[in-house]
Amino acid sequence: MRTPNQMLGYFKNDEQTKEVLRRHKDGYIWVHTGDLGHIDEDGFIFVDGRIKEMITRYDGFKIYPSVIEKVINSHKAVSQCKVVGISDRKHGHGQIPMAYVVLKKQDGGNAEAVLKELENICKQTLPEYYIENCKFVEIDKLPLTAIGKVDFRELERMGEKR
Repeated sequence: MRTPNQMLGYFKNDEQTKEVLRRHKDGYIWVHTGDLGHIDEDGFIFVDGRIKEMITRYDGFKIYPSVIEKVINSHKAVSQCKVVGISDRKHGHGQIPMAYVVLKKQDGGNAEAVLKELENICKQTLPEYYIENCKFVEIDKLPLTAIGKVDFRELERMGEKR
């Protein structure tokens, strides 16, 4: 993006500034936010995810975790979820999605049955390449960074240990 009132750089971090602020052929400095999004027909901008969270399968297909998360979060038993990429051990390269799901507290609820239901809903709703080999894991709570965002790097580390 480019705007007349954009930042000048990161405080005492020239390396990060050079990565984010780049001069283009048009002579302007553009901010590379790392966000993925789209603009609708009315000109509204929507952020759909982050480039660094994108999952690349062994065959090169790109998977955007937010697409899977939207389907999972629509289920009445789900409190929160986060989808991350973990190593695809079957193919030796690329990643597969792992969905960490926090379920709402229910009396007598069967988490295993809900996870199986979520998997079936995803199979019916999403393209096959999105959920092929996708793993669904119940978790009590999502880990957070120091500023309160979901720590997807920690979830990736947890997934690599499974």
